[in-house]
Amino acid sequence: MQIDALFGTLPVQREQRWDLLKHFFAGWFGELGPPDSCTPQSICAAEKRLQLALPVALREWYALAGRRKSVWSCQDHFLEPEELRIEGDKLVICIEAQAVVKWAIPLLSLSDNDPAVLISDQGQSKGWIEETPSVSVFALSKMLLDVKFSDGAAFSANGQATDESLAAIARTYTKLDFPDLSCPAQPTRVFGNADLIIETDGETWVWVSGRSRVTFCPAIDLIAGAGVRWEQVTGL
Repeated sequence: MQIDALFGTLPVQREQRWDLLKHFFAGWFGELGPPDSCTPQSICAAEKRLQLALPVALREWYALAGRRKSVWSCQDHFLEPEELRIEGDKLVICIEAQAVVKWAIPLLSLSDNDPAVLISDQGQSKGWIEETPSVSVFALSKMLLDVKFSDGAAFSANGQATDESLAAIARTYTKLDFPDLSCPAQPTRVFGNADLIIETDGETWVWVSGRSRVTFCPAIDLIAGAGVRWEQVTGL
């Protein structure tokens, strides 16, 4: 499986998206195994407690990697089946580190196999808006955004973005096939390849995570040359 090719165009089929997640985990976070899985019993218990049926994609996410806290919950908190809760007309599945932002699925969409995930920001007058068109795309985007906080990145750097640095990143690196995200800042975008993940948070911040010095060093040199002063660099 070619990570670069699949991130360039995300698979249409949900099963292939989970294959991509497994392949990325193997390279960055370590192979998935039984301790990372939520059991069918725990998922069914959550459905019984909440008196609803979870979407197929959320069940699959839980069964595949739902308990890998070192990825999903090293900053924000991905709710495991026992923690799922209903707020109003939505099922909350993830809570931002400061508990200001939440991600949820509308209850009316739970019958869809792979429903959209909404985001709520207390500072937004619009309230809830769509973050990703599906649960599986949300899982993959969260996987990439969580690289910077995990032990998976041997090298990392972050600093204040400049207009020149954002232009240089867009010109030099492939934007991965995800919608613009609202959190941490609008628009959050992800660039890179199998060994390098570059995240731009709106016009405010740049994060670079790498597995290889060969790809990491040219990236941070390019971005620094476009005006970014790194607040922190690790691994070198």
